[in-house]
Amino acid sequence: MDRTKICAFVFLLISSLTDKETCSATVATRMASSKPSVFLTRNDYPEEGVNLLKEHFELDTWNSSVGINKEELTSALKGKFGVFCSLNDKIDADVLKNASDLKVIATMSVGFDHLDLKEIKNRNIYVIRLIREPAGSEHFQGYF
Repeated sequence: MDRTKICAFVFLLISSLTDKETCSATVATRMASSKPSVFLTRNDYPEEGVNLLKEHFELDTWNSSVGINKEELTSALKGKFGVFCSLNDKIDADVLKNASDLKVIATMSVGFDHLDLKEIKNRNIYVIRLIREPAGSEHFQGYF
């Protein structure tokens, strides 16, 4: 299963759990109205996973595989439920200042250096780190 599929699943899970008191009402309202909005910071994520996200979310996608600048990212996150980002996308207090609806940040990176974890925690935003499985078994097999 690719990382984008995992992200889609986690976005779905968190979208139904973020407001426990009104979870049923929230789900019913979402089914009757528009889907939550998610921003993809690149246009080269795997198509299969992106299609899975499209089934449950309105997607806005940056029009490049190079990445997005801070000003554009700040603007793009306004009104978004989630963001799917990479190591090149710095998400700090300045970027989050207008992202009051943001509940989930999914990052395709090993580390969190590009994320202001203190600010993210203060805003009760979930962070999902999507990385590949360690290649240990492949290395182990290579020795034999």
